[in-house]
Amino acid sequence: MAKKIIISLQILLLSIAGMAQENIPLQHDILFSLDKYVNKKNSQVFTALKPYNKSFVDLVVNVDSAMIPGCKKAKEKERWIKRKIFREDLFVIKNENINLYISPLFNFGYGRSINDNKNLYYNTRGVQIKGLLGKKMYFISSYYETQARFPDYITDFVKKYEIAPGTGRVKTFKAGGFDYGTPYGLISYSPNINWNIQFGFDKNFIGDGYRSLLLSDNTYQYPFLKIFVNYDWFYYQTIFAAFQNLNTKAVLNAPYIWYHGYQTKPATFNYAGFRIGKTVELGLFESIIWKAAEKGIKFNYNSLIPVILVNTIHYSLNNQENALLGITIKYKPFNTINLYGQLAIDNLKISKLSSKGYMGNTYGFQLGAKWLNMFGLPNLNFQVEYNQVRPYTYAHPNPLQSYTHYNQSLAHPLGANFREFITFINYRYRRLFAEFQLNYAFAGLDTNNSDWGQDVFISQAKAQNGFRSDGNTTGQGVETGILNTGIRAGYLFNPKTNLIVEGGFIIRQTKNDFSKHTTRYFYIGIKTSLTNIYNDF
Repeated sequence: MAKKIIISLQILLLSIAGMAQENIPLQHDILFSLDKYVNKKNSQVFTALKPYNKSFVDLVVNVDSAMIPGCKKAKEKERWIKRKIFREDLFVIKNENINLYISPLFNFGYGRSINDNKNLYYNTRGVQIKGLLGKKMYFISSYYETQARFPDYITDFVKKYEIAPGTGRVKTFKAGGFDYGTPYGLISYSPNINWNIQFGFDKNFIGDGYRSLLLSDNTYQYPFLKIFVNYDWFYYQTIFAAFQNLNTKAVLNAPYIWYHGYQTKPATFNYAGFRIGKTVELGLFESIIWKAAEKGIKFNYNSLIPVILVNTIHYSLNNQENALLGITIKYKPFNTINLYGQLAIDNLKISKLSSKGYMGNTYGFQLGAKWLNMFGLPNLNFQVEYNQVRPYTYAHPNPLQSYTHYNQSLAHPLGANFREFITFINYRYRRLFAEFQLNYAFAGLDTNNSDWGQDVFISQAKAQNGFRSDGNTTGQGVETGILNTGIRAGYLFNPKTNLIVEGGFIIRQTKNDFSKHTTRYFYIGIKTSLTNIYNDF
């Protein structure tokens, strides 16, 4: 009873003090450092919706303290240079009406590819400006420019898709390098503790896993309007977004004459979450990729309906719009252990469930577990996860309606038609951290002349065994094993910008009946790490 009273008072004070909702960066290391707090049974944070709302996380733990556990508190009169390196943003301006924070963004890294004796590098420079306007409005704006030279398999990806993983379009830079820029930002307004509205150009994530089969941060940023409602045990979120198809001959031929190589496709995401007691979190997800803009196509005002399932019931899953339904679930048997899962349903024909491998039944699922403070050792975390997606999931008979943005999947980076096993061991001691990661995927790859269901950009009508055929199984096609494993270690200087120095060693191997290729490389660098970039595909 006393605990409930304390939490209620905290919420009341927070609403009085000002409810501008700052987003905690959607970044793997930061989320790992918060896991043992936000995943407790009495946590007020609904963890399937990311990025986290800092106001709610602060009710559970101070974010900066969680990222540097066990470190000494700052001295009352600490030197300016020490504060800026270890604790604060570079420039801080505060008065009655505005709090402004400005910091540089950068990633200066060097690496070496062992298999082909090639130098690798990152050279990223940028700036981040964020602030609080009054008591209820928050904003953030960032931009950074990058020149980079990647390992061979990422270079091959960039040449085919004309983008760098997780970012925008590229242009060539010197010998074997690429140049690209990345903007992001948003404005957040909260009239009270229960409501939040955000308008921005950024990413979102649905789920408790490392991957998401519903909506991930795998792609480039996109414009969106997000409305979030929280009433204790009930959470509701609607996102109106605008994605783009790119005119890239090797991937997708979007109309070029009208849209200069960029074709917009609006999307709607609805999510209803429920907390059941102290141990269960359950969520219902709906997304619709609306018909992409073409000559003569009028705007569909039904896309503005924010009520979950209304449009899916009206249009059904098998329609010219690309609808996807999902379920998320998390069970917390102990404060240090949680089990989670997802189910993604793209298309489903009940009468064909008994048919063996009906192509039109496209779905995927995820099962995972986290063990926090493993063996009672503080800040030693373990995560294991399994993902499986049937062939032709996320694709569509009209390839312009695929579940994609900027030549990347909105869900899993491998697209579809795969099984994947992931494990992490992560440890942090004060400002020192280390991590081991192992991913192994078994995927059925397509070739230039075949469609076995892995490439989500290919029309489902071109299915290898025929449209809506039987006999399709996960892993069909060019059976390929994909191994990604690595270890990294580093030191966290400043939690405000996640300024770290790190080094690591990565091995990636692909193997099938036609070829075997191994990439090995090491890297060192210093960077402000505020986003996820997935190179483990």
